[in-house]
Amino acid sequence: MILCLADDAYPNSGSGDSTAVELLKFVTTYQFLATLYFMSDVLKQLNLLSKTFQKSDSDCSILYTYITAKTDTFQNMKENAGPRLFNFLSLVPDEPPESGKFYIRVLDKGISFSVVLDEGEEGVAILDSKNYRKFFESSRKHYLDNLISNLKDRFDNLGLLGAFKIFVPNNLPPPSSDEYRTYGNQEIEILCEHYGAEKATDNKVFSPVIEASDLKDEWLDVKGILSSNFRGMSFQTAWQQILCTNILSSYPNTIILAKIALIVPVSTADCERGFSRYNLIKNKLRASLKVSSVSCLMTLSLETPSLREMDRFNFHRAFEIWCAMKNRRIFSSANNTVDITDNNKLL
Repeated sequence: MILCLADDAYPNSGSGDSTAVELLKFVTTYQFLATLYFMSDVLKQLNLLSKTFQKSDSDCSILYTYITAKTDTFQNMKENAGPRLFNFLSLVPDEPPESGKFYIRVLDKGISFSVVLDEGEEGVAILDSKNYRKFFESSRKHYLDNLISNLKDRFDNLGLLGAFKIFVPNNLPPPSSDEYRTYGNQEIEILCEHYGAEKATDNKVFSPVIEASDLKDEWLDVKGILSSNFRGMSFQTAWQQILCTNILSSYPNTIILAKIALIVPVSTADCERGFSRYNLIKNKLRASLKVSSVSCLMTLSLETPSLREMDRFNFHRAFEIWCAMKNRRIFSSANNTVDITDNNKLL
C-alpha cells in the first residue's frame, strides 16, 4: 500500500497526486506501521472468536473456554508482541535512528527495513522517533485494556456459564481417577447459588428455579450416568437424546439446568442465517411485502424440514391448520374434505 502511494505521490515523470501525497505523510510513520501489524494480530484473534460463535453446535462450555482463552491471549499481548508485530519489531531498528527515519526496501521475496539505502537503491522513508514509539506502546496497552474490559462486561456471567461444562460428557474424567470423586462439586455450588435462591427485580420476587439440596444429591448419580452411557458425545447431542428418552426423568433439577443450558443463546448462526434469508426474500423486486408476509416466508424457508426428515413431517395436520386459518373456496369445513365438484376452482 505504501509503495503504491509513493508511486502515485511522486511518479518518475509529471506531477503527483496531491491526495496520495497527504496520505503518504500519514502512513509513513513508525506508529502507523506498528499499529497496522498490531491490529493484524488482534483482529486475527477476534476473527477466530467470531467463527466460534458462528458454529451451530456451540454451547456454554465452549463459550467459557474460548472467552477465557482470548482474554488471556490479549492480556499476554500487553507484555509480549503477537507474531505479526514481533516480526515487524525484529525487522526495524531497535532504537530510532539519529536521522529520524528508516526506509522500506523492496526485495524479491517481499519488503525489508533498513536505516540506510545503497547507492541507486530506492525506498520509502518512514519517520521514527522516541515519541512515536512511546505513543504506540501507550496506545497498544490502552486498547488491549479496553478490549479485555469490554469482553468481561459483555460476558459478565461467564463464571456461571462455565459451570455448565460439567454436563458435557466429554469433560468427565475417568471413573477410576481421583478427580472423578469431587468432579463438578464446585460448579454445582455455583449453579445452586444462582438458580437455587430467590431473585428480586423491579419489586418482584421470583421463586428458586431448582431445589439446591436435591441437585447436589442428583449430581452423584447423573455424572455416573453421563460417564457410562454418553461419554464421547457432545453436549447438545447427549442432552437432546436424554430429553427425548426421559432417561433422567427421576432427576428433575438436573433436567431444568440442562434445558437452560440448551437455550442459552451462544451461537449467532441462526441470527446470521435469518438476516441472509431476509435479504433473499425481501429484495428490490419484492420491496412492498408486508411484515406478516415476510415473517411467514422466512418461517417456511428456515423451518422447513430437510429432505431426509420429510418422511416424519405430518402433512395432513399442516393442511388442516392451513385450511382452518380462513374460509377457502375449495375446502369444505363441514366434512374436512376438498370440494372437487368444480374443476375450475382447482386450477
